[in-house]
Amino acid sequence: MIASPIQPNLYSVALLIFGMLALFGATVATQRHNNPGAGWLVGLMAAMGIWSLGYCFEILLDSLGQQVLMAKIEYFGITTVPLFWFLFAMEYTGRGPVVRARKLYLLGLVPVFTLIMVWTNELHGLIWSATTQIVHEGLNFLTVEHGGVYWVHAAYSYILILAGSILVLIQAIKTRKAQRNQAIAILVALAVAWLGNIIYHTPLNPFPYLDITSFTMTLTGLILIFSLLRVGPLDLFPVVSETVLEGMNDGVLVLD
Repeated sequence: MIASPIQPNLYSVALLIFGMLALFGATVATQRHNNPGAGWLVGLMAAMGIWSLGYCFEILLDSLGQQVLMAKIEYFGITTVPLFWFLFAMEYTGRGPVVRARKLYLLGLVPVFTLIMVWTNELHGLIWSATTQIVHEGLNFLTVEHGGVYWVHAAYSYILILAGSILVLIQAIKTRKAQRNQAIAILVALAVAWLGNIIYHTPLNPFPYLDITSFTMTLTGLILIFSLLRVGPLDLFPVVSETVLEGMNDGVLVLD
């Protein structure tokens, strides 16, 4: 009897749905391409989609070699999600010109270096010092031991995510009610991703050997899209609206 090259499971189905929703979110964001931050939002949602779809096939495929290949593909999303989030937060809070002035490419050095290390890992083991499989619930799950470069990337990613979160939090505190609600919704979306990542790294994970971060990350993206389109569109960014209104000498009557 020939073994099947795939191992059908509900986790992969869920990840496939989440990944497609993330890519759909990226498509929705392109409709606002002329507004501040929209470009970074497209990149953020696309990165989340790549991450989820890569993990979908990692769990779906049976062999160790195939799973490692899918894990490498996931890193195109894993390494860029924190970067796109930070750039989005900078643009959202009116600090986009600061990033451009300080050479945008410098922020991408660690993600690019990490990707190079991922795809050449067999030569040095600095991302994964060991890759094995463990059987759980009848499925082969990829398990890894992380090398030194992985932790450098992880630290850099957490710094970017935290910095972006602080910027949005400050914006939520100092802006008017409508924009404050929008900023709070963005922070709630990010908290979902943080919670998923924390649970994954603790014994509290209800799905052992399953990285639930990719699930919660996509939920974050969808909440983000909804909050920006429902609570307040991207063309009503708080810094922009405050600058326009505060620069007016005449009275303003808002009808709609």
